[in-house]
Amino acid sequence: MNGYTKEEAQARTALIDVDSYDIFLDLAGDPGSFRTQTEIRFRCHQPGAASFANLRASTVSLLRLNGRDIDPATVLTGGLLKLDGLAAGNVLTVHTESAYALDSDGRGLRRFSDPASGAVYVLASCFPTAGPSIFCCFDQADLRAAFTLAVSAPAGWECVSCGAVTSRPPAGQAGVWRFATVPAMRPLELALAAGPYVTAPGQESAGPVELTVRCRATLAGEPGLTRIAGIVRQILEYYERLLQRPCPTPSTTSCSRPGWARRPRSCPR
Repeated sequence: MNGYTKEEAQARTALIDVDSYDIFLDLAGDPGSFRTQTEIRFRCHQPGAASFANLRASTVSLLRLNGRDIDPATVLTGGLLKLDGLAAGNVLTVHTESAYALDSDGRGLRRFSDPASGAVYVLASCFPTAGPSIFCCFDQADLRAAFTLAVSAPAGWECVSCGAVTSRPPAGQAGVWRFATVPAMRPLELALAAGPYVTAPGQESAGPVELTVRCRATLAGEPGLTRIAGIVRQILEYYERLLQRPCPTPSTTSCSRPGWARRPRSCPR
């Protein structure tokens, strides 16, 4: 549940435009929790008006609006973050720490151990309303913005997200992964797969679109994985014929991991 009404959502859409999210996820610390730093830039059509953002976190260590620190206890209730006295242009900075999600359906940021090897994997799924449990946002499908993500990951991990990787640690080392900015994205579309993935054999292409399959090391020899890229290729070709236009993304990556609900997830790339 979002915790607000359709009328409140419509009023927020009429009042603000969200320009960008800059998100840093720290997955390399306490194995029981993760930390997030979010900077949101947005505009308000009626300076001085009030609105709200969405946030569900265990702890908020920093809440700052336009350079002014705010006590979270006074403005955060039921997942809604009240924002008063907005300027024409605004910068909202929020630092949080949260426990990993326990939802068996895969929503939020979840952490799993491979039962065969004990290796740890993390996956973020914001659909349909789980984004605020990972990062502060204006969680509406009609409030699109540019998203830039960086992730601090342990040694030996690989990270896949909506944007292409622009920089990463040396192979096998801990460090920060940075992803290209994705324009005009909705909060519910942000996704991340992180862990000691390997690339499965049998990679293919669908015209100019590169198709890659990532999996746990313990599954690398499974024969079914070699067919996944072929299935994805057929799907892309079908929709290209149906819609009479080429796929707008340069690549697609499929990830197989433990504990994930048995249905596909997709995100822009």
